[in-house]
Amino acid sequence: MKHTTMEEIQAYIGDRVTTEQRTAVEDHLYSCVECLQVYMDGLETCQTNLPSLPDPEQWTNQIMDRIAPPRKRWYEYSLFHYGAAAVIMLAVTASGLFFPPNEASMEQRASETQPAPSYSDKLMQQTLTVLDQLKEKGGAVRE
Repeated sequence: MKHTTMEEIQAYIGDRVTTEQRTAVEDHLYSCVECLQVYMDGLETCQTNLPSLPDPEQWTNQIMDRIAPPRKRWYEYSLFHYGAAAVIMLAVTASGLFFPPNEASMEQRASETQPAPSYSDKLMQQTLTVLDQLKEKGGAVRE
């Protein structure tokens, strides 16, 4: 079995191989422990060749600033939800939905809304009053 060389591994790591060569190297790395060790050594070598960051903390802060969450829209704030709930509660309370009228208030409203008695009703009431008074005094009233 042909083992891979360090140059082939570095070309594989640097992505300077064709698709067929990449497939062949990967298949060989899956089956050969020695070549896998050469691959791990090649990764360490390539890692030391990479440039280092001058200030990793500043770089991290710059990245985090770029991916900061977007500002909330006005209707996503909880204060808006509380205000909407308060307005709805006031509207429902003002409509009387929570406090339906009880019987006493209904009778009071009914007495307030009765129309004034008509002239004929007043005349009839006075006539009956006069007849009742005559009957009490002992006057003759025919029935």
